[in-house]
Amino acid sequence: MWKDEFVELLFSNDPAKIDATEAAKLKFENFPQFLYQYRPFNDKSVKSLEDNTVFLSDPSEFNDPYDSVFILAEPFYVNDYIIEKSMEDNPDGFQKAHGLSNKQMLKIKRSKHPVKDFFKFVAKNQCPECKNDAKKLREVRKDIEQKIRKVTPDVDTLKGYLLVSCFSEYCNSILMWSHYAKEHTGFCVKYDFKSIGYDSHLTRFLFPIHYSKKIFHIDDYFPDKHSQTKNVLSEYMDGIDLSKIIDGIQLGVLEENSLNNNMFQVFCALNKYEGWGYEYEWRYVLYCKNEAESAPIIKVPNPTTIYLGAKADEDDKNSILKIAREKNIDVYQMEMNSSKFALEEKKIN
Repeated sequence: MWKDEFVELLFSNDPAKIDATEAAKLKFENFPQFLYQYRPFNDKSVKSLEDNTVFLSDPSEFNDPYDSVFILAEPFYVNDYIIEKSMEDNPDGFQKAHGLSNKQMLKIKRSKHPVKDFFKFVAKNQCPECKNDAKKLREVRKDIEQKIRKVTPDVDTLKGYLLVSCFSEYCNSILMWSHYAKEHTGFCVKYDFKSIGYDSHLTRFLFPIHYSKKIFHIDDYFPDKHSQTKNVLSEYMDGIDLSKIIDGIQLGVLEENSLNNNMFQVFCALNKYEGWGYEYEWRYVLYCKNEAESAPIIKVPNPTTIYLGAKADEDDKNSILKIAREKNIDVYQMEMNSSKFALEEKKIN
């Protein structure tokens, strides 16, 4: 399946498997002709329709508590590279924080096993009376090691750097009309993103959801001094201005090669429980620093079609019809089939 190949080409933790340019081409070749966004009827969503915009949201606000979540399968967050990098970046702070002597700092720097010696010295310093009791020293060291290794990335902090807008491959999902269009009283907007072309940030930042039975593990994405990974994000976005997509949004693009795949944060927002598979979801995803004072939005092309919910209010219908006439957009009314569980569309404008 092309989606599995795309995931491996773009989000793999194995540098040998990554080919961001090929991933971008593969995705565009399989990009849906149309994508749909379900919306409740309110002032915000109607204004967005008028202005040809879509809102970007923090996934921590979504109805799925597992949205964009990740875990560490093994508590190995402290590794040789991190010890060496910490000592190099802030030697005085590192030494003071862990109560290390100058002699101990020098030995760690010269060690072939920095983590091992680091924990040994910290244990000796915290328990001087253990120097002649090897068993007790091992116990103290193990306790200290467990406490330090429990330091894990903050899920909420990671989510805070994600901005997402959700779309579907279909407009006739009974469940999605219920969940995202306020019990069929809202509307659904149809977009032809593919016609914008390969070099648009809209088509490049839109990704298919990867449905899975497992929570995304980030263990193998941690830096290792023995590996080098090219700047995957920069390669993937080649040909597109990355400096500023929208006002207040700055993408964190590394100028040099990275020690890990710098697209793995995006994949956090794309890995969802397989029970959501019926949504056939695609997401526009930015991993960035959001300095916008208001809710971030992106400009999108004029919709090709608007679908009204089966239970849409008459006043709401008239509001949508007015906008559609001004923009020369077709409008359909969704209707419930009387003999089976299905929604059917009927053109009304």
